[in-house]
Amino acid sequence: MTLANNVSEFKYKLTNPLIISTINLQLTHFINLITKESKIQIDLSDVIDIDSSGIAFLLELKQQAAHKKCQLIFINKTDAIQRLADLYKITI
Repeated sequence: MTLANNVSEFKYKLTNPLIISTINLQLTHFINLITKESKIQIDLSDVIDIDSSGIAFLLELKQQAAHKKCQLIFINKTDAIQRLADLYKITI
């Protein structure tokens, strides 16, 4: 999972799949980021391949951000992400 950072806007773009083999590596990185920043936007427009662990990853980030008082916004959700969210009846 590649992360591109635009520090002035606290924008990050995920560019690789959100699947079980990529999640664990990124979780610690993002939790550390949430601890440091007060507002983060994560662009999901390049996330085409996602599985249930990817959805769990996004939900965990939202929960951690709320706990740390960080405003976390997911932008440009792909159809794949929205279809899984609809299937699980959740809002990402």
